[in-house]
Amino acid sequence: MHFNILCALALALFAAAVDGDKCEPGWADFKEDCIYFGHDRTSWDDAEKRCRDRGAWLLSDDNEEKHDFLTDILNVLTNWRYERFFIGASDYYFEGQFRWVETGAPVGPFSRWATGQPHLNNTRNCLMLEWENDQLVWSDQACRPREYTYYLCEKLGNVTSGPGIIG
Repeated sequence: MHFNILCALALALFAAAVDGDKCEPGWADFKEDCIYFGHDRTSWDDAEKRCRDRGAWLLSDDNEEKHDFLTDILNVLTNWRYERFFIGASDYYFEGQFRWVETGAPVGPFSRWATGQPHLNNTRNCLMLEWENDQLVWSDQACRPREYTYYLCEKLGNVTSGPGIIG
């Protein structure tokens, strides 16, 4: 039942923003990207695989405008207990040096760490979006938590190039 409500809500929220040729059905349009809100719970590793299977990667929350977009959408989803989402950064390989899966670039200069985060220990290596009061923040969490969580994927939208220049 919740999934049906979520689908109806998602369609209503994205109807004005979706360009029919840019993002596939079920994906939200944000600038040149398409964003997928995973409705099943999983580990970070499996979330990354599910994104790859969709031709995408776990989302990079790498600028203020995208973060504000996510905050608006995820705020509505909290009514159905969609409150935590894996996103695409980890410090698997170099403890304390979070990097985006999409590019391999270090996280920053934009960041939204929760109070006391990151923990910087070997048991919490994967980035998650969650709520701290009314703020959407980052926390480093276990990649295989006791309770699996939702996830966000992103990929470039279908971009058509303009007419070529001959000469």
